[in-house]
Amino acid sequence: MKEIFVSEVLERLKKVLKIKTDTDLNDKLELNKNTISIWKHRNTLDYLALIAFCNNDNININYILTGDGEPYIENVESLKNKIKELEETIKKIDILEGQDNKNLASLDAEVRDLRSKLAYADELIFKLANR
Repeated sequence: MKEIFVSEVLERLKKVLKIKTDTDLNDKLELNKNTISIWKHRNTLDYLALIAFCNNDNININYILTGDGEPYIENVESLKNKIKELEETIKKIDILEGQDNKNLASLDAEVRDLRSKLAYADELIFKLANR
C-alpha cells in the first residue's frame, strides 16, 4: 500500500478547491485555526472528516489520498441529468436533420422543375432559330 503523506493530501485538496493557503483550507473545512499545521507536523489527519467533506462536495477521496484517478466524482443524479440533456440534443439534431431532408427534397424538386423549363426553353429557341 502506498504511504500517505498528509502534506501531499492537503496540497491536492487545496488544488481541487482552488485555494492556496492552509488558513483558507482551515476555513473551508471549518476547522480550528491551527488544525492543518498540527496535521502536517504529526503527519496525520481526521480521515472521517476528510471523507465526509469529500463526499459532500463530490470530490474523489481516492484522488485526494493517493493522487490516482480524477479529482471529482459525479453522482448518479448529475449523470442522469447529463444523459437527459444529451438525449434532448439528439432529438433536436434529428428534427433539424428531418427539416434539412425536407428542404433538400424541395430543392431537388425545384432543380428538376428548372431543368425541365430550361429544356423547354432550349427547345423553343431551337425551333425559333430554325424557322
